[in-house]
Amino acid sequence: MFQFEVAGATYENNLRVNVYDKMVLDGGETAQKPIFAITSQQTGKQKLFYPNVMQTGDHKERFYRFRVYYIKTEVDGVFYPDNGYIALNNKDFPFGFYDLKIYQKKLGFTTLDLDNLQGVVYTGLMNVKPLDSGTPNNYNIEVLYTEYDNNDSDTDNVYLTADIP
Repeated sequence: MFQFEVAGATYENNLRVNVYDKMVLDGGETAQKPIFAITSQQTGKQKLFYPNVMQTGDHKERFYRFRVYYIKTEVDGVFYPDNGYIALNNKDFPFGFYDLKIYQKKLGFTTLDLDNLQGVVYTGLMNVKPLDSGTPNNYNIEVLYTEYDNNDSDTDNVYLTADIP
């Protein structure tokens, strides 16, 4: 699960995802940024955005690093989802759990919509939370939960963590 932290006017979040095998098309690595789709489990509202930065570095077979910025207000032209700046922490997109899907576009398409997709390259969960607990407003109360912090000694069960069609 990704932790997406909200703090101040702008805050940098880095998501590291193992999608190298799905980001290679026709034998060549694509530099085209995928579309991220997050859906609030509380409100059902969806937000589409590109990452601000997509880096592979020396460990691309292990993970791609996607940088996404939290901002207080999306402003067309600079601070908006097409550039990897997303406004959360409001009535439609409150703190809490989000379903996350990363889509690979077909080569050559640049619009931020779910038309012309190659397919889903990642499905997961994201938790939007404040960097510090501060004073929450009336629609944003942080979700409290206990993280899994030890190895599972039960080796007789298999836990599926991805959607299977």
